[in-house]
Order: sequence, then structure tokens, then C-alpha cells
Amino acid sequence: LIGILFWFMGFNALETGLSSFAVFTLGMQAGTASIFTGLVTITFILFAVPAGNFGTRYGRAAVIRVGLLGLSVLMLLGYLFVRSTTTFAIALTLTGIFWAMVNVNSLPLVYDHGDEKRIGAFTGLYYFSSQFAAVLGPTLGGILVDVMGNQYRWLWLFAAFFMVAALIVMLNVKRGETVTT
Repeated sequence: LIGILFWFMGFNALETGLSSFAVFTLGMQAGTASIFTGLVTITFILFAVPAGNFGTRYGRAAVIRVGLLGLSVLMLLGYLFVRSTTTFAIALTLTGIFWAMVNVNSLPLVYDHGDEKRIGAFTGLYYFSSQFAAVLGPTLGGILVDVMGNQYRWLWLFAAFFMVAALIVMLNVKRGETVTT
């Protein structure tokens, strides 16, 4: 649940600031920026079912770790290299793919840690973590942007930090590794 809190904090902070990053850092028009940020959602939708299949085949925790590693590297590279609409589009597209690996497998992984009698409680804990992060991540990310002189580029590092923190937590998760052949 701590891992879920961390990855949603990083993702929600970045997602909230993407349009502002595009407008104020890359100089895009607001409408164009909104269209570009939709690339994350589009690739997430396209890769949701394959990501779930990978989790079933190779283990949910393992697939989440791969997704977190990809997001960690991608967020760091985003901070360093997203300087144009082309690099922005590439980063957003890859973000959707890695995010599908993490997000699609996270609730089933939580269920793997309980029994059917407690599925409601486990669902509540999952949503507590993810929704708390939906408030906390953008709030802390916004504070960081303010402190850093309205430089939205820092949200990429903020997201990278929390993806790495989530990955560290996930390295200690031992269940959810059941694979099918």
C-alpha cells in the first residue's frame, strides 16, 4: 500500500502539471498541450490488456517492478531531455505503456494478499492509498514548482523520486509472483 501511495503520488503530480509544463516550458498552445497529454491515456488504454496478461503470465509484482523501473528512468530522462514537442510525445507515449504495467496489476496484487472474505476491506485500503496520493502528490508537486520559481520541469524529477521509492518498496513484496504458463 505504501508503494501504491508512492507511485500514485509521482504519477498524479506529473499528470496534473503536464499541460502547464507544455505551455510554460515548451511554449505550446493550451489546446495543443491538452491533446498531447492525452497520449498517456491512449497508450494506457492500448496496453491495459497486454499489461494484465503479462501480470498473469509473469507475476503481477514482477511486471509492476518492470513498469516502475521504466517510469523511473523515463521520468529522469524527461527532466533531462524533453525540450521539444517530439521528445514530449515520445515520453508521454512510453509513460502510458509503463503506467499500464503498474496500474493494471496493482489492485489484483492487493487482492493476492488477502482472501475473498476481506476483498472489500482490501479494496478500501487500495483506494485510500491511491486517493490520498491524488491529493498529496499534486499538492507537494505544486509546492515544489512554486519553490523552484515556477519551473514545471521539476515535476519530472518529483515523479522519478516517487517511482524509485515505490520500486524500492516493491522489491520487498514477495507475493503476487504466481505465474501461469
